[in-house]
Amino acid sequence: RNAMRVNMQPVDLVATINSAVESTAPLINRKRHRFEMAMQVDSAWMEGDPIRLTQIFENLIANAAKYTDEQGEVRLELRVAGAEAVIEVADNGLGLDPRLAGRIFDLFVQDHRSLDRSQGGMGIGLALVRHLASLHGGSVEAFSEGLNRGSRFIVRLPLLPDVPDDRLPTGGEVRSGQAQRILVVDDDLQGAESLVMLLEMAGHEVSFA
Repeated sequence: RNAMRVNMQPVDLVATINSAVESTAPLINRKRHRFEMAMQVDSAWMEGDPIRLTQIFENLIANAAKYTDEQGEVRLELRVAGAEAVIEVADNGLGLDPRLAGRIFDLFVQDHRSLDRSQGGMGIGLALVRHLASLHGGSVEAFSEGLNRGSRFIVRLPLLPDVPDDRLPTGGEVRSGQAQRILVVDDDLQGAESLVMLLEMAGHEVSFA
């Protein structure tokens, strides 16, 4: 409903990506994936909301892990192209159905592929990724050579030309409001994922079991 608010401030994309990698590590490890990360730069500053930006990469990494068979490969690359950062999350998993490729970012669209229904989501994650990227003046695209041939998701975000020292965060993780660390425990996977997403949208750090 375009009601989401973003707390814009200078933020280092490298830090948000590292945070997303850390939070999705249990899923990567559980499926015994080989995860590779290639960072072209040590820092990449942009105007953004650190919590929302982390959500973008959490969703993409989790999506790649979910749709890749055990012991598969997931790769994340950050590079700078002119005035924008280009972040690519790729896997060698189940790929995209060509008939769905143009709609994969639509709300409630689910790509069933050969994924077990109990492991599927509710078709919100990629729609959220596109919306959050748009709120930051960026974009996201999906690419695949077909079923069982892996997927690539490319996010483009505008970088700051310069970050004055007096605008940099002064240490510690930046959070807005009264953010809490919350554990959600539920035997309904889809219900838990929805609650986790709702709490994360409110700015909390959430894990679930």
